[in-house]
Amino acid sequence: MQRLFTLGAKFLQCTTYGLMPYYFDLGYLLKRKKFVGIKMPLLKSDSEFQHIWIHPYWPLQVRITQNGKVTVGLLKENPLTSDKKLTQNSIKVENELLKISLPSLSGHLIPARHIGEQYQKLWVDELEYDFKNYLMGEAHVHLDTRDMNFVGMEAVLCQKTPETTLTKKTQTQKAKKKK
Repeated sequence: MQRLFTLGAKFLQCTTYGLMPYYFDLGYLLKRKKFVGIKMPLLKSDSEFQHIWIHPYWPLQVRITQNGKVTVGLLKENPLTSDKKLTQNSIKVENELLKISLPSLSGHLIPARHIGEQYQKLWVDELEYDFKNYLMGEAHVHLDTRDMNFVGMEAVLCQKTPETTLTKKTQTQKAKKKK
């Protein structure tokens, strides 16, 4: 477990995403550690997107929104298919158990808000508003969007969006016709 927490903290300490082949770049580390990614719409907004990265063997998920919010979570079950691919149907919100925060800040493991009645009751009824915000703030880090190549990282995701695939097919067909 310590290995997972250490790796999770390394991901949260990254300062760029998809810009450079160095250990401070989140995209580089995810690829280097053999994570598999997918692009999905955000739950609260279909017009905004996120990249979700899952490790093939460890119960670890890294989520990066196009606005730069990064979270690292521990999962109940690995959502990868037998051929080590991700599908939008395999990613379920209720699969996340805990979020990891940076140990230098607090060392907290923060339960996901949706798990179990007892945690939901605790989260909704018994925690003060300021403490809820503190915990959620601890579970997220933010990258400046100028330090991200969100669209460029989509080239290494396991599933292309339908419009990307269609565009590439169309371009390939046009190039063949010109020859």
